[in-house]
Amino acid sequence: MMVLASVDMFGSIPLATYVIVRSAKLGVIPWKSWADTHYNYSRVMQIPAFVWKNDPVLVQGLEMYRWVLVACAFVFFAFFGCADEARRHYRLAYTSLASRISLGSSSTLPRASHAYVIQTFCLRDSWTHMYPALLT
Repeated sequence: MMVLASVDMFGSIPLATYVIVRSAKLGVIPWKSWADTHYNYSRVMQIPAFVWKNDPVLVQGLEMYRWVLVACAFVFFAFFGCADEARRHYRLAYTSLASRISLGSSSTLPRASHAYVIQTFCLRDSWTHMYPALLT
């Protein structure tokens, strides 16, 4: 968790600094009133792509927003999807599926793993008690 927090810190501080500097360069508009702030607040403008793609700052901001989300998803999976517990669940799911479609020999795959995988992925007692035949 400390490493994840460190990655978050080293990723968000430069990004936030960039956004603050870019906003400061555009200028600060003085605040008038809440009525002015919320004027046309619910209006959704539809702007053709050829118009907004001519503004390189806008294109850069939109593309950065789009790909930062993807990068965050990969970082999150790298920390939690590759942990020992997750790999153990992946292995159990693979052995269960492999035995059902005959990828491995049934003598090397224990029957208990099928019941464990079904119970783990089917919310334990809330689902498996209605279909006990799946556990055998």
